[in-house]
Amino acid sequence: AEVLADGSVHIYGSLRGKAHAGVSGDVTARVFAQTIEAEMLSVAGCYRTLDMTEKYEQPAQVYLEGNRLLIKTIT
Repeated sequence: AEVLADGSVHIYGSLRGKAHAGVSGDVTARVFAQTIEAEMLSVAGCYRTLDMTEKYEQPAQVYLEGNRLLIKTIT
């Protein structure tokens, strides 16, 4: 699946496929999910691909820090 949003993306389950937040250029947008098993993530046009072994099995968020797209678990 693929989801696109001008603002943040909230997935109340497993995120698989592709998620694009801040497609209109909002650098403060984020992607939130219960688990992340995505093949590609993007925020405001900054993309990151994940390989099949890169999984986040607890709640996590994806956000921009400068020009880097980071994934951080939420505790």
